[in-house]
Amino acid sequence: MGGAFGALGGDFSALTINPAGAAVFSFTEAGLTADFQSLNNNSTYNGNPFESQQSNLNFSQAAGVIVLDNEIDNGWSKISFGINFQKTHDFDNQVISEGYNSSRGVDRYFLSYANGKYLGDISLLENETFREAYIDIGERIGLGYPGQQALFGYEGYVLNPIPFSGSTDTSDPDIQDYESNTSPGSNGYFHELINTTQGGIKKYTVNIASVYKNKLYLGLNINTYRLAFSQNRDFYESNYGPNSGVRSINFNNELNTTGSGTSFQVGMIYKATEKIRLGLSLDSPTYYRLNDRIRQSMTVQLNNDARSLVELDPALETLFPEYEIQTTGSVRGSFAYVFSDKGLISLDYTMKDYSKMKFLPVEDAFFQSLNSSINDNYNPTRILQVGSEFRLTTLMSLRAGFYQENSSQQNDSYSQTAVTAGVGFNFGASNLDISLVSANQNSASPLFDRGLNDSVLNDLNQLGLQFTYRVKL
Repeated sequence: MGGAFGALGGDFSALTINPAGAAVFSFTEAGLTADFQSLNNNSTYNGNPFESQQSNLNFSQAAGVIVLDNEIDNGWSKISFGINFQKTHDFDNQVISEGYNSSRGVDRYFLSYANGKYLGDISLLENETFREAYIDIGERIGLGYPGQQALFGYEGYVLNPIPFSGSTDTSDPDIQDYESNTSPGSNGYFHELINTTQGGIKKYTVNIASVYKNKLYLGLNINTYRLAFSQNRDFYESNYGPNSGVRSINFNNELNTTGSGTSFQVGMIYKATEKIRLGLSLDSPTYYRLNDRIRQSMTVQLNNDARSLVELDPALETLFPEYEIQTTGSVRGSFAYVFSDKGLISLDYTMKDYSKMKFLPVEDAFFQSLNSSINDNYNPTRILQVGSEFRLTTLMSLRAGFYQENSSQQNDSYSQTAVTAGVGFNFGASNLDISLVSANQNSASPLFDRGLNDSVLNDLNQLGLQFTYRVKL
């Protein structure tokens, strides 16, 4: 039903959207959901298309609700307690893109970090290993990660120092200017990027809800999260000209992020008439505590008589200090119209302001810069969800829905849409729900954050099939 459950209830998906929906359950129930996802990525780099596919199967939800009737006549007819596990994000995906770039190569990335830094600071000392230099530069104030990238560029023979005027000494440690040791072939540089992501966000919810005079439903969710994300960006460049000092470059970057988070939700559903339901739910921001680890390596094939291979691998992970991030909250308004026992139609409208995301503490000078960038580049989004259900018989119901969300980034026309369909079977003591989701998401991401920042456009078509089985206890 497109996720349009904000004014409805009696379903475990509805519980996570509007916590008041748990009070609609008439019986104690438990349920389990199996989820199959098929992903089709169509990437485009400088006009060159590339298609890749993959599929995933996992258990995405498990939940239970205990319903207690109130025998005291004080207006509160029942109270419910619920628990819910849900995999809210699945990061398992692989996007492959390739094509020619006539104007820029990965040398631009390394030059952007190296220029302005002393050669003596970004090169190996006598009898020093690459691993030792990588660690030393990473720990030095004023160098750190930028200095490590410059080290890769110089020791990988991608960059050549420019000697001072009147000198031919390219090993002077005081040199601060560099030029590329590469030049493109007739078609430009050939680029290939294999971007592989894995992991997910698991959400654990504890719910309490109640109903007053069979008209006003109130609920509260306390949520905790476990986040695990890994990304491997395997970049390859080749097709150099005859005067290039390099034949090929393979630059690999791995990122691993783990952490936990907390949030809460409050919600209400009001039965205005026997046919009209109104819903309102507020989601607090989620507060995450995260840890990042990165690992880098590079292999360079030189264009000389020996065709020597340079392998730069510090064989270690760089651990960054733990940090906090506050994601955006949301406000959801919902409406549902019930056609007696024949079916219903529902509509949800949600607002999120992504410009309010921030790194904590906000007093930190580095985080202030990041937060300013977030505020300048992100904007509020609106999510529209429409769903309907038609009961063919007491046993079988048909469902359909639509979802649309506009882009959260300024000056970005990309959006996400989904069309959904499903069927539900009511066996009395149990229910089987089958849903089909066809979603499309467009995105644009640069090859690197600077220098070589040409965008890869990706059109992700996602087909999801879910089976939920619920049992009344």
